[in-house]
Order: sequence, then C-alpha cells, then structure tokens
Amino acid sequence: MEIPIYYSFAEFQQNYESNFMQWQNEYPEGTDKDFRWELFHYYQGKFLTYTSEFDKFYFSNLWEVTEKGELYDVKKQLRINTVTNIIAVRFNEYCSTKEIVIDSEKDYLEKIAETPEIFGWSNSDKYKIDYNQFLHFAYFLDVEKSKDKFQLFLSDQRVKNFEYTLKKIENFAEGSTDETTIDEVDYSGDRELSTKQKLILMDKLGIINLLIDQLKIKENASHLAEIISAITGIDNKKGTLTSYCNYLIRPDNNHHNSPYNSKANVSKALQIFKDFEINAN
Repeated sequence: MEIPIYYSFAEFQQNYESNFMQWQNEYPEGTDKDFRWELFHYYQGKFLTYTSEFDKFYFSNLWEVTEKGELYDVKKQLRINTVTNIIAVRFNEYCSTKEIVIDSEKDYLEKIAETPEIFGWSNSDKYKIDYNQFLHFAYFLDVEKSKDKFQLFLSDQRVKNFEYTLKKIENFAEGSTDETTIDEVDYSGDRELSTKQKLILMDKLGIINLLIDQLKIKENASHLAEIISAITGIDNKKGTLTSYCNYLIRPDNNHHNSPYNSKANVSKALQIFKDFEINAN
C-alpha cells in the first residue's frame, strides 16, 4: 500500500479508517497502533525531505554555452523561489500566446498544474524544469498578483501549517489526543473548490441540466452563466464562467475550458460525494 500524504489533520482523520483497512489487508498481523506509528514516521520522513529541499531544487540538466559557443549539460542548484519565478514567466508567456484569461490566484496555480507542456526544456531560459518535481511541491506554493501579473512563491504559512499537522499526527499515534473523532467536513479556505470543480459538482448533482431545461434558449451559455453566477457568487466579469458553461452545454472534455479537462479537478470534485456520503450520477 502506498501511504497517502494529507496536509491537514482533518483530512487525515477523514481517510484514516479506509487507509487502515487497506493496510491491514496487506499486514493482517499489524495493529491499529502499528499503523499509526508507521504513518507518523512516514510523514516525519517526508517533511524532513521537503524542508531539506525547500531552499534548493536539483536539476539533472542545465544548458550552458561554452566560450566556443557549444552547449553542454551541467548540474546546478537553484533556490526554489528562483525556480518558481522561471515557471511563472513560462506560464505567463503561455497564457499570453494562447489568450488564456486567469481570474484568480487559485485558478492560476491550478492551471499551471494542468499545463505540463510548459515544463521540460526551454530555449528561452535554458533550464529543464521537471513537471513531477513541481507537483511534489505544489501544495506548499502560493500566488499573489502584482501590477496585473501573477507571482508564484513558496508559502511559509503552508510549510508551518504542515508542521502543526505533523504534531497532531504524532499525538494521534501516541494516543495522547482527544482528536480521534472525525471533524466536520470543511470546504472553506485552502479546501474551497475551484470554479471548474464547483461546476462538475453541480453537473453531477443534476443542477446544470435542471437549469438548462429552464432556459428559453437551451444552448445559451451566457444566460446559464448569469444564473449560476447569481446563485453561487462565482465572478463572471471576464466571461470565464460563460466559456466553461459553453462546454457543459456542448461537451468537449478535451478542450482546456471544459471543467472535465483535468482528471485532478474531477477527482477533487467527486471527493465531496464521499465526504458527505451522497450518491453521484
């Protein structure tokens, strides 16, 4: 069994029983206490790995030009915020070329994760940025907007919060905490669903079809977006919601504006059905 990583204690608790049952299927002689300690040491090791690498990213390849104008591969270490700046520059150029509009800081980070083509080699900056390595650190990154441009950086707050999560897991493993009951399911703050994820959820609940059936013009994506915006408060000033709705009325899951374009979005949206124990269509 591959032990999953959860970044909040509430999420850890919500999934504890199912993870324990999977683990016990593989290790039937193991006890609940054995599993708790295995989890703790695994999480502790992961955090030590993260913190030792937060200051630097390691690249197996970097293009460098010699005095003779020849290219060759070298190893080089870069601070993580230098790497995030490189990723941001690449993604901003990608959005400009593709005429992609980003509505919020949250959408910015999610869209980067959905755009593996900006990773790998780049002729402009001469670096090879590993996509999987980015995903490894993605939770600990944050976004801010400055002068109409988004900037990507390592979030000290998220790193610190993960430290607190580990302390709770340690207490849980020792049996010295009262927090053994499942917390109330919370989808606010960092766990709030993105616009696409909310649309997937509404679609699976049958709300989208219900609204479409009430439209005077059944294929009017603008009218559908207006109604959804009024009900949910999702901003549609730049027309992004309308473009998403268009691909709910005329499904094309391969289009980047389709809510179903990303498996990660679908998975996170469907998780809410498990958390609230409701059936999806």
